[in-house]
Amino acid sequence: MLYHFSSKDKLTRAALEQVLEQFGAYVTERLARAAGPREAILAYVRAIIGYQQANRRQVRVITEMLLDDDGGTRLKTPGSHDAGGRWQALADLLTEGQKAGMLREFDPQTIALAIGGAIDGVIAHWPAHPELDLEAAAVELEEFTLLAIERRS
Repeated sequence: MLYHFSSKDKLTRAALEQVLEQFGAYVTERLARAAGPREAILAYVRAIIGYQQANRRQVRVITEMLLDDDGGTRLKTPGSHDAGGRWQALADLLTEGQKAGMLREFDPQTIALAIGGAIDGVIAHWPAHPELDLEAAAVELEEFTLLAIERRS
């Protein structure tokens, strides 16, 4: 492998890029099937959990690269761990839903960070606690998301 890459660092970065590309394609494919902004937001939550559940080894690549980047500084530097722009993509979906009049008024970036952090918290807990039912967690995260974004009466 090192014949094709000049260093171990370049090899691991290439692996990370490939995994993030696959992850992005998986999520994008599911978002494309959504009937509207609300459904796209729920599809996003389900896809993020679903990909990680189905691709445990790839998730390990992402996690190890984020932890190993410059001694773990990527995870310690606020905002630098948004691998692949996931949270910005969610903020864009939230903004679209607001513009369509389907969602309440809120700051899309803040809510995207909150939803993304909740997802990441569940996924970070899962490897050490494999008994965690990710399907049930995904349902709860969808409900959490709806409570955060829907109009209140």
